[in-house]
Amino acid sequence: MLTEERITMREGSRDWWVFLVTGIAWLVIAWLVLRVNVTSITTVGVLLGVAFIAAGVNEAGLGSLVSGGWNVWHNVMSFIFLLGGLWALIRPVNTFFALASWFQISCRPSFLRLRAYEVIRDLLNNSRIAS
Repeated sequence: MLTEERITMREGSRDWWVFLVTGIAWLVIAWLVLRVNVTSITTVGVLLGVAFIAAGVNEAGLGSLVSGGWNVWHNVMSFIFLLGGLWALIRPVNTFFALASWFQISCRPSFLRLRAYEVIRDLLNNSRIAS
């Protein structure tokens, strides 16, 4: 059993450099995005388009592997992802602002809950100190 684990570990660690190259690529992309100009906004839109197209291809592949109702749902999701990816590649600036709007709407309740927790915690800590 120990030799099988070593063989599995050796086969899994053969492509260690892929993670290194991917990490370096993400650092370069992050460096471009943090400049916050028109080029970086377009970069985010294009990256989102590529991610949507990859998700669409993934869903199409899964749709070909399953049968019945799941096949229909995977194909519908594949169509939606591919359409979104195409739109993101055609209009990357609009895609960036759509993503920013979605983050603003979806993340605000979490931020407000966190802030309310911090305020209550500070009030409780201050009341313990005062008494």
